[in-house]
Amino acid sequence: PDAPLLANAFASAAAQTPDAVACVAADESVLHISFATLHTTVSHLARSLHAVFGLPPQSVVAVVLPRSIEALVVLLACLAGDLVFLPIDPSYPTDRREFMISDSGAALAVDHSLLNGILARPVPNAPPRVPLGAQRSQAALIYTSGSTGRPKGVMVTARGLANRVAWMADETIGTSSRFLASTSIGFDIILWEMLHPITSTRPSTAVLLKAGGERDPARILDTLVRQQTE
Repeated sequence: PDAPLLANAFASAAAQTPDAVACVAADESVLHISFATLHTTVSHLARSLHAVFGLPPQSVVAVVLPRSIEALVVLLACLAGDLVFLPIDPSYPTDRREFMISDSGAALAVDHSLLNGILARPVPNAPPRVPLGAQRSQAALIYTSGSTGRPKGVMVTARGLANRVAWMADETIGTSSRFLASTSIGFDIILWEMLHPITSTRPSTAVLLKAGGERDPARILDTLVRQQTE
């Protein structure tokens, strides 16, 4: 059977363990966010993307943020609001970032400045959008490296992502409660790494390696040890 849609799975995890740590940003100043705070922030953003920007269902949202709690907030808001998450690593060359935004037809590009501005506003008085959940609904748009030519966008279905994340949770959660997300923000694996701990029926903690840390084996090892992750 299909796994529950990820927006619903996260909401269930937040209701089950509201005070537990959902995510840790493992950089110089370690930041933690609880399930309850993350859920409230995600709901605020999801409502704002719909009410303030008027984004119709399945609009592509380009997210120009490093691997971070902020990027996770936008990912979850897109899942909750039936929008398509397009991760763009800010370290990419300008022409590559511009190409991805243009080629994808993104309706909105979110960076630190825009995200902070949205969350500084009051929560819109609008009902949350319910994800469609149809097999054809898209959850994310991931671009290839472009090593054989121009980068190409590949859609990830909501159902496919939910099933992949649920399988990963079933295979890993139980032996540990903290999992390292270390893949570059522009690759599909980061979706599984960030989402599987916080959408499981056994809610766990996602530990986000500092942006750029994936190129530093010593930092990865140090983070694994310090954060007691797998």
